[in-house]
Amino acid sequence: NWAILVVRICQHNPDASPSTLLLQFFRIYAQWRWPNPVRVKHKIQHNPPPGVMRQTVWNPKFYPRDGKHLMPIITPAYPCMNSSYNVGLPQLRRLKQELERGEAIVDSILKEKAQWDDLFKENSFFQNHEHYLQIDISARNASDFRAWFGLCESRLRILIVSFECPALGVEAHPFAKFFHRKGDELDKREKDKNCHQIASFFVALRFANGLDNVDLSCCTNLFLTKINSWTERQYGMDLTIEHKQQSQLPRFVFDEEDSNLDQCGAATCADEIANTDLDPTTSSNPVTKEVLNSQSSNTKKKNLVPQSEASNTRKDNAAKKLPVTEGRVRSSCASNMSDNPSPMKRKK
Repeated sequence: NWAILVVRICQHNPDASPSTLLLQFFRIYAQWRWPNPVRVKHKIQHNPPPGVMRQTVWNPKFYPRDGKHLMPIITPAYPCMNSSYNVGLPQLRRLKQELERGEAIVDSILKEKAQWDDLFKENSFFQNHEHYLQIDISARNASDFRAWFGLCESRLRILIVSFECPALGVEAHPFAKFFHRKGDELDKREKDKNCHQIASFFVALRFANGLDNVDLSCCTNLFLTKINSWTERQYGMDLTIEHKQQSQLPRFVFDEEDSNLDQCGAATCADEIANTDLDPTTSSNPVTKEVLNSQSSNTKKKNLVPQSEASNTRKDNAAKKLPVTEGRVRSSCASNMSDNPSPMKRKK
């Protein structure tokens, strides 16, 4: 889909210099009125060419599901399809933010107020928010990890979209890459579980001012039910979702951003950003909000994930009860399904 976006810019600016094309790329798509589709052909080909069987073509007027796509980027060859069908509201917002940032940087470069190196600097995602969910996907050997990671990665968009609820003042901001670790890169707790490899994914959560309690357990439980239903799952294929405050993020996320990052300063920045008002609007993905029993605490800690564990209903002869960690939900093939998991707790 990125190639299609580039082709369209080149089509409409055939004589432009590379630097101008780059600026136009960021500027046009940062201001694009989604869900208007991006096409490199003027018309979508609905009829197959000679010798080709008729297939389903993207058509929002005929197929209601196509009309719900947020960022349609249409492939030019028959059958024309939306190459970005899996983009939800959180991903679209994140893409628009990065496109706007790219436009500002390139514009400054062309005005000789910045250098090209500035365009390739790591962004400050892990400094700009106060609350994160760390999603770890792990397995005990390389072949199991490849299969398990592929399954979980393909389902993550369902989890991300379920966290999004502007009506209640909850926004999800996914990070666009995984952090892969194995061998000596794993910590002691992970080595004790005999993990071969772990992939970590992060989603930042932002809340409107005055939102004291939010229950997101329905989101994680639904996601765990979907991945736990995979019939090819093996013992040791594990997934955990854990709430992290900005000051509690693992060191490896900062090592890739800036090895000299001052986490204390970053946490202060995150606190200021977290107090920014969000504009509650309507949403088709409601998140259950309820008043929860508060617990005394000496620090401001928000528990966003259920104090429970969920797993396959299948029983394993070697099954054993896994420890429950506060603020952490685990999906493990080695444990039994909790019939009545306790709710997520967020304390302000």
